[in-house]
Amino acid sequence: MKDSYKEKCLVTKWFWWRAITMAVLFAGLSGYFFYDWKIGYPKKNYRLVQYQTFEKARDYFLNHVKMGRTEKQWEDFVREQDLVHHADKKIVSPQRKATRWPLELVDYSAYSVAYKAHPKDTQDPVLWSEFLTRKQKALSDLKATFQNPLSKENRRVLKEVVKWDEPIPEEFKKGEYDANYRLLIYNTFKKAQNLFSEYQAQGKSAEDWKFYLSEADLAFDEDKTVIPSDKQNEQWSEILSDYDQYYLLAKEEIETGVAKKEPYLWKEFTSQMKWSEKAPDSMKTKENINEQLYFGIGVATLSLLTALFAFRMKKRFIAVDNEAFYAPGKKRIPFASITKIDKRKWETKGLATVYYKDGEQTKKTRVDGMVYGQFNKDEGEPAERLFQELLSNFQGELVELVDDEENIVDK
Repeated sequence: MKDSYKEKCLVTKWFWWRAITMAVLFAGLSGYFFYDWKIGYPKKNYRLVQYQTFEKARDYFLNHVKMGRTEKQWEDFVREQDLVHHADKKIVSPQRKATRWPLELVDYSAYSVAYKAHPKDTQDPVLWSEFLTRKQKALSDLKATFQNPLSKENRRVLKEVVKWDEPIPEEFKKGEYDANYRLLIYNTFKKAQNLFSEYQAQGKSAEDWKFYLSEADLAFDEDKTVIPSDKQNEQWSEILSDYDQYYLLAKEEIETGVAKKEPYLWKEFTSQMKWSEKAPDSMKTKENINEQLYFGIGVATLSLLTALFAFRMKKRFIAVDNEAFYAPGKKRIPFASITKIDKRKWETKGLATVYYKDGEQTKKTRVDGMVYGQFNKDEGEPAERLFQELLSNFQGELVELVDDEENIVDK
């Protein structure tokens, strides 16, 4: 059969180079996305967490100095702090929700008395019922000041008030700001109870409690999986416990009242870590990280499909003999069944469309001179030779350009 073809055009190197380039490009992109999913984004989050930790440490230390606390107290404090202390605060509306610990938790003496008297068989944390009572009374007092019927402004104010008489939800949910805030405060009370147990066991004082609460945030739900797994339980960097160097920087800021642009010792720390001094602009969420995985899978699929398509093209060709045109896939189309050839794109793109009868149906196939044979003059322009052979055996309608696409000549 091979020797019976008058002209035969195989898939060209032009096609193979582009197919390989596309497959490699998609594979490279998928590798890039997979890297960001597994390594890149968690590393950026880790750098940002470190930067935020250094910022927080400065605030702590300024309070430390103002309270006249000692070097030993600072070093002990630093060694107890978890690295990941900034969490997603978008679960509550930032415009109207406080992020400080409730008043019931601040007074050490009162909390100590309540802690000792707290029933062991209750699930609610220490002083939780007292907090609810205060909040519900504040809500009742607020309603009492309103006149009936409620004005539009009064209804708006009431809508902004958290409904503390409703049950505490079991988990945070997207968009449920009031419910999330109630759960957030509840978790803070539980955190305070656990922390107070530790403080008592370690023999710490009211001053230690006051110092901790001076900068403590609410117990936000922290998703530590957004940083590398080996960093999730890491504590503050040892460089932050360098009291003497830290004190000099803090003293300068206290005396001048001018805050430094970068947190204390950040430059020295990034030099140790061989990082850029510029921290990432924002934290990559779990959703952002998972997007990289999905993109990676999608692009890897494209790379595989490209490779499979190229493999499928390996044995394809177009050809003509004395009786028929052979389309890609070895579909034999007798010259007598061809009714029309559209060659308007042949001169510019090497494309022509062949219309033919297959039983009662009219079908079409394409002659693609760029993929098959091409037009290399040194090789005798294989695609052009094949197309001219096809035209010489064709007796149907020929659609071609003369001056522009509006002027068509039919043979």
